[in-house]
Amino acid sequence: MRRFLLAVHRDGGELVARVAASIDWEPAREWVRFLAVRRGWLRPGEEAGRVVIAPRWHGEIGRPYAAAFRLRLTLPGRPALTVELPASYLRDPAVAAVAALREAGQLSAGDGYSVFAVVAEGERELPMASSFAVETASPEVPLLPGSQAALAERATPADEPAAEGDDVRCLIAEEVLAEAAKLAAAAAPHETGGALLGHLRRDQGSDELYLEVTAQLPATRAVADTARLTFTAEAWTEVSAALERRMGGEILLGWWHSHPLADWYRGEGEEGGHRTAVTALAAAGFLSAQDRALHRVVFPRAWSVALLVTLTDGGPRLRLFGWRRGQVEPRGFDRLRPAGARAQEASHVA
Repeated sequence: MRRFLLAVHRDGGELVARVAASIDWEPAREWVRFLAVRRGWLRPGEEAGRVVIAPRWHGEIGRPYAAAFRLRLTLPGRPALTVELPASYLRDPAVAAVAALREAGQLSAGDGYSVFAVVAEGERELPMASSFAVETASPEVPLLPGSQAALAERATPADEPAAEGDDVRCLIAEEVLAEAAKLAAAAAPHETGGALLGHLRRDQGSDELYLEVTAQLPATRAVADTARLTFTAEAWTEVSAALERRMGGEILLGWWHSHPLADWYRGEGEEGGHRTAVTALAAAGFLSAQDRALHRVVFPRAWSVALLVTLTDGGPRLRLFGWRRGQVEPRGFDRLRPAGARAQEASHVA
């Protein structure tokens, strides 16, 4: 099997080291297969076709340095589907490589550097089997018919709009958002969270897929402190049992958790080091490395989402994250009012 390396260069061009990289291509593979699901070529969860990856060589440096990667899915009787992954797909292994070089003394904290992917020419078929039992053991995901037009009058966009052609529309019931915010406030200064339930639907008017989040289940057996939430096996067993008892045909669409930002920085002066850009970034909403790792393991499907409730002095701020081209990124969503509720002016959600 061909190896992928990461080349770390100082700003002056000097090569510091080439480091063997362990790259997780499964989220990228899942994404290109999801495009086939959106076109109606595959059923959700169906295993079929062949996925290969090839580098797009760097325009200035050339081979063997890659500026991006192209994934191509081929299915019998269908045209090939191609997705290009940006260099940012290698962000996590690049950060790990730089940290290892700094620990070894080959790179100092003050050094400017660039990281490039080094690959061999040609294509490599991606492994078909997931390395996580949660994917291979899960039943086929039901894809239900639906009508976005019927929901349009009750839907209000929140957060940044979804990227056209990439993100499927996600509609979240207002009561789900209100419950999550209330539970987050009650748990402060500790984090809390739970599961998001609902349906994966195909719009009868446009044939496009969309998500409808109908409920949340708090993970009462999760282990929480002021800066971390750990979903134990007992917590997921509890969620699974509660989902089965509901008997509403819902599926697990994702998860939510809170960041008690106001408590993290309470008591620190306005001139304190934390009351700067770091605080602003936290207030905007972010997923930690641990959060992204949990999402990768438990919610690897390309439609899976993660809702973050950040508690600030100005109130809760809601932000949604989801898979996009194999990476977990901020994405847009719609607030869905209950049937029969009168339209109200949408509150600002950052």
